Amino acid sequence: MKTIRQTLILLTFALFFAANVTAAPLDERQRTVETVVADALAQLPAATAGDYDKIMGELAATGAEGVGILADMLVPASQGENAAVEYALNGVASFVTAAGREQLRPAVCEGLLAALARCKDDANRAFLVSQLQLCATADNAAALAAYIDDPYLGDPVLRALISIPDSEATLLSLARRSDLSDAQRAALAYAFGEKRTAAAEPILLGWIDGADDATRAALYPALASCGTAASAKALEAAARAVDYGCDETAATDSYLRLLDRMVDEGAARDAVKAAKRLLKCERANVRGAALEVIVRAEGTRAMPYVLAALEKGDIQYRNAALRYIGDKADDAVYATIAADRKRLSDEAWADVIEWFGVRHAASQTGAVTEAVGSSNDAVALAGIRAAGRLGGDEAL
Repeated sequence: MKTIRQTLILLTFALFFAANVTAAPLDERQRTVETVVADALAQLPAATAGDYDKIMGELAATGAEGVGILADMLVPASQGENAAVEYALNGVASFVTAAGREQLRPAVCEGLLAALARCKDDANRAFLVSQLQLCATADNAAALAAYIDDPYLGDPVLRALISIPDSEATLLSLARRSDLSDAQRAALAYAFGEKRTAAAEPILLGWIDGADDATRAALYPALASCGTAASAKALEAAARAVDYGCDETAATDSYLRLLDRMVDEGAARDAVKAAKRLLKCERANVRGAALEVIVRAEGTRAMPYVLAALEKGDIQYRNAALRYIGDKADDAVYATIAADRKRLSDEAWADVIEWFGVRHAASQTGAVTEAVGSSNDAVALAGIRAAGRLGGDEAL
């Protein structure tokens, strides 16, 4: 009877020991997660790229638990060095973003998020967010967004959300909150502009009224990047309010960039209509940008505006017109401009002759050689330079 009791006790201890061994996950080398992490830290920095990948693969395979153990080793700067741990965490976060390692990514992100929730040191929290910026996916965006109101983490979290692919839904959800500060609205506007989130346009337009200049300085460029023709009216009004000059809100630049985008995105007709109004602006840079929109949208059909710039524009505007039509130029364009000689000043004609040379417009060799003999020095010098570029017997 005594032997039976002893056997039962031994069996109980054996079962308890076996249960505890199985509870602690082991890798193929029968190491616990803690041992894998310790071994990895001891081997870093690795001697070769192959060794590095092997170490990072082992760390990544420990999943959320191993990443959590690593992250919990971070200490405040006043208490010690974090370089080795940060190096390991950064390596794991980068490792799981490579093709073929997708299955390791969710657990690593889970470990980083759990560690972020536990961490009390601001600098270390920001570091953990920066690692999530590397490897987080849209599935983690909402968990990260929960820190958007954190005074210390708000900016790094927003940068992370911008970097995460397909995080637009989370950003839009944040933007619909009614309690956002001006700074948060400006930051979200920047995010929408960076990600070109077209769905944010109504929200951004709704924020303009009552916004201060600092917020508008984020709203206008964002609308230039992600807005549609629906934003043109608001940006035109903002640009007109500053007399199409430069100001801290970048209203004029944003309006011009929006018109340029509209040409490529199915609203060329509206863009050209708005650009033609800007041709009356006294600012040469604005007129030039407007003319570029017209030429890009209409090609050689914009020749009347190009000729008007050559006939009446200053040197900056003239050369802008020649530069913009250059991509569309052919012998017919060259002939049209050459036929306008009588309406052009000598200064404008010198610019045209120079342009013929730069464009290697062989069909205008006659005009170029004639310019060489001009009594106007500027025209003659332009002719000589153009003839040198064109070459050929006639130019020689």
